[in-house]
Amino acid sequence: MFGSSSTDALVRAFMTFPGVGRRSAQRMVYFLMADPSARIPSLIETLQRVEARVRRCAQCNNLAEEELCAICVDPRRDPGFICVVAEPRDLDAIEATGTFRGLYHVLGGVLSPLDGVGPGNLAIEGLMARAASGANEIVLALSATVEAEATASYLIDLLKPLPARVTRLARGIPSGGSLEYLDPRTLGHAVAGRVDA
Repeated sequence: MFGSSSTDALVRAFMTFPGVGRRSAQRMVYFLMADPSARIPSLIETLQRVEARVRRCAQCNNLAEEELCAICVDPRRDPGFICVVAEPRDLDAIEATGTFRGLYHVLGGVLSPLDGVGPGNLAIEGLMARAASGANEIVLALSATVEAEATASYLIDLLKPLPARVTRLARGIPSGGSLEYLDPRTLGHAVAGRVDA
């Protein structure tokens, strides 16, 4: 493409990022190569800093630069209210709503036997310990994929014996959505999860 095996390798490296195809990767390489002496050292320095400093929070498994993440050390958070998400990006999505004031637990993925991801590959033990030590409510905020649904079912079975209330996010009609354009599964969840008016 570029006539250089190094730039082709960089394109392939960028293509390993989620949502980045060949054209986007090529644009990134062109951007870097427009001023390589300024952009490449800065990128390298930032990546090295992230590699050296960022780790998993010892309590919730979120990304953090200290032993505990900023959410876990925030005294304004309700420690009895734990929202379970698959990945840190899901935590960010919920935080962006400004509606959740509890703590989180990041599983690190969802059960996917075909991909070799079983219960031992997820941060389930830490969740169970937190749930058993005084949690009032555990909110399962997992996607509506087959794997996430299986993960939620697995967690519900594990959490049932504990005194904490186990809830799931409501599913159904998006704000501003028209019934005629909804897929049957989404509309079915909306009907099944109806609430009093």
